[in-house]
Amino acid sequence: FPIPQSLLLGNIHSTEYSAVIQQLSVKRVGQFGGPPKSTGYVNLIYQAKVIEVLKGKSAQMIEYAVMADADYKPKVRSVPSIVSLCKNEKRFYTPGNGYDVGFDAARLQAARAAGLEKAKDSVCR
Repeated sequence: FPIPQSLLLGNIHSTEYSAVIQQLSVKRVGQFGGPPKSTGYVNLIYQAKVIEVLKGKSAQMIEYAVMADADYKPKVRSVPSIVSLCKNEKRFYTPGNGYDVGFDAARLQAARAAGLEKAKDSVCR
């Protein structure tokens, strides 16, 4: 797993919502919801099944946005991941890189404990 466990736990502490998810689909849209551009940035809108909520309100399905370079080719993960998200008036979104990560049994156990702890400084606006 490429990111340290401390980053995963920091993600959970500093965001509004964290869950174990299975991505189902992804679509590309322009930054403000229009058609995607060929240069600059686009939003990748993921649909995901929630397997387990670690922090936040319970949900069976979520939709979240990830900003990416316009030439990035998104892929749906074939295995579950842990995602930590903020929420605006429209939807959940990742506040930066490294908020959708793979895990193993030890990281999942640590993530469950982190979800129960009091929130630290939020990265959400």
